[in-house]
Order: sequence, then C-alpha cells, then structure tokens
Amino acid sequence: MIAAVNGYAVGGGMEMTLHCDIVIASEHAQFGVPEVRNVGGLPSGGGIFHLPRQLPYKVAMWMLLSGQYMSAQYMHNVGYVNEVVPHEKLMETAESYARLLTANPPIGVQTSKEVALRSLDLPLDHPRTAWEYLWEGTTAKMRNSEDAQESRRAWLEKRPPVFHNR
Repeated sequence: MIAAVNGYAVGGGMEMTLHCDIVIASEHAQFGVPEVRNVGGLPSGGGIFHLPRQLPYKVAMWMLLSGQYMSAQYMHNVGYVNEVVPHEKLMETAESYARLLTANPPIGVQTSKEVALRSLDLPLDHPRTAWEYLWEGTTAKMRNSEDAQESRRAWLEKRPPVFHNR
C-alpha cells in the first residue's frame, strides 16, 4: 500500500502509515504519535509495536516517549518516507509509484511482500532459515507461475508483459 501524506499523520494517521509499504509526503507533512503527551497513554493501534521495527530505535523511542512531531524531511532522512515532494505533486508522485508497482506481475509483488515480512525474524545462518523459506512453498508457486514465465519471455522479446495473475 502507498500512503500519500499531506498535513498531519499523527496518532491514528501515523499508525495507518505504519501499515503501508511506501510513504510519499508533501514537504509540509508532519508525523507523530502524541498519545503519551496528549492522553497520557500509548499508541494502541499497533504503533507501539511497529514504530521500533520501522524506524531506528532512538528515533522511535523519541517519538513514543516525547510525543513530538517530526517533519517530512526528517522522516525521509531516517528512511521512513520514500520521497518528499511539493504539495501540488503529491498525488501525481504517489500515482507514478503505483503505476510502477502495478506494471509488475501481481504474483511476484504479492510473494515478494509476503516473504519479506514473514522472514524478518528468521535467522539467515541456521536451519529453517530465511534462505530455505525463500525457495519453498510460496516462492516456488511464484517462480513457476504463468506470469513469471510471461515476464521472462517479454524481457527476452523486449516487449511489455501481459499479466493474468496466475
């Protein structure tokens, strides 16, 4: 999912962006989890768990413990925002990202996301590793799919692929 953030992504809005794969922000966007400051609580929509996994620990803890807002440029600098653009280019940019993603075979995009997420906690150097998981089950289905074959043929034939999500 792609988030296009214009204005304040705070509290529940920030938590919504935590569930997205890509974040595009206008240059005046702000991000934050102000629950500790505003209601003496914590981000209970999952932010308390997702923030330290998606941001550097020190940044996540500052946001969680202080309730301060962070600028779009700062969030870009720490790797949370993919691109900061002028307000008038926000939707155009988000749509261009979407076009690039949807030009790829759906099964490849879906499988890549699934394997990436499921393997986050798998060791890379011990059996039942991420590498082993990568070549079994889900990815075997993707590698042998009609869309994967079409992708390879189209690349060799130097033409746009036509995908059918199978």
